[in-house]
Amino acid sequence: MEILTHIFKSLTDMISHSHWTVFALMILESTSLPSILPAEFVLITAGYFVAKGHLNWLLVVLASTVGSLIGSFINYYFALLVGRKLIYKYGKYIFLHVDKIKKLEIIFIKYSSILTFTGRLMPLVKHIISVPAGFCAMDKKKFTLFTSLGAGVLSSLMVTLGMFIGKSSKTFKQLEIYIYIGLFLFSLLIILVYLLYDKYLDKAVLSIKSKK
Repeated sequence: MEILTHIFKSLTDMISHSHWTVFALMILESTSLPSILPAEFVLITAGYFVAKGHLNWLLVVLASTVGSLIGSFINYYFALLVGRKLIYKYGKYIFLHVDKIKKLEIIFIKYSSILTFTGRLMPLVKHIISVPAGFCAMDKKKFTLFTSLGAGVLSSLMVTLGMFIGKSSKTFKQLEIYIYIGLFLFSLLIILVYLLYDKYLDKAVLSIKSKK
C-alpha cells in the first residue's frame, strides 16, 4: 500500500507541472495494456492543477485527446495486422476480453461511427473499442474523427471537474480523501453503466442476427 501511495504521489507531482505527462499517461491508458492510473484520475488531477495555475486547460485537453488517439491507433493497428486468431487466443493477457470484442464486432460494421464515439466515453469499453475497428478496417479518417470527438468530450468534462475541485481553498492533500471517495463512487457508476451497455450490446447483436 505504501509503495502504491508513493507511486500515486510521484505521478501526481509529475502531472502538476507537465502536459507531457498527461499526454504519455493517456497514450498508455488508451491501449489495452494495464494502465498505472485511470484516465479519470489523471484528468481530474490535471484539472486541479489548471485551477492552481500550473497547467493550461486547452493544452491539457489537447494532450489528453491526442494521447488517447495515439493509444487507440496502437490497438487499431494491432488488431488490423495481428488478426483475430492471435487476439482471441492471447488477448486475455492484455485485458482484451473476447466476448466483448465479438459482440462489438458483429454490430460494428453497421454502427461503427457511433460506437467509436460512445465507446470512448465508456470506462472499460474505451480500451477495446478500437480493436473491432481494426478488425473491420474502419476508415482511418472516420476513426480519427470519432475517436478524437469522444476523447475530447471526456477530457473536457473531467478536466473541468478537476478545475471546480481546484478552486476550493483546500490543498490537494486535504482534498485527497474526497477525491478517492469520489473515484470509488464513480467506479460503482462505471460498473452500472458497463452492465447497461453490455445489455444493450446483447440486444443489438440479437436484433442484427434476427434480420439475417
